[in-house]
Amino acid sequence: MQRNVGAVALLALALAGCAGYKMDHTRDGGPIGTLESARPPQELAQCVEATWQSEALFGAVADAFTERAGNGQYTVSDHASDYFVDINPNGPGSVLRFYGNPRSGEVAQKRQATVATCL
Repeated sequence: MQRNVGAVALLALALAGCAGYKMDHTRDGGPIGTLESARPPQELAQCVEATWQSEALFGAVADAFTERAGNGQYTVSDHASDYFVDINPNGPGSVLRFYGNPRSGEVAQKRQATVATCL
């Protein structure tokens, strides 16, 4: 049983590393949208995560995870890291950078639109 737990932990670490690499590669291409808000980063991260978890909006792909990067920075992503938003402090407010595949049409537009509702 302990051996299975260790294998599961290693698999989880490997998948997290793959997601991190994918996100870093996507960041290299630049965001497909940049927005500013007067709201603090933590509030925005909570809002984006909650809206991305709405089954009414996203159906079976309604999922989101928030990761705190330190210095008040947050990243909210979907399960596959296909779409994510980096939220960084900007004075008393925040700057949001939305990443994803702009050619994926309706999904990208819906994810980006829900980010805008949190401003």
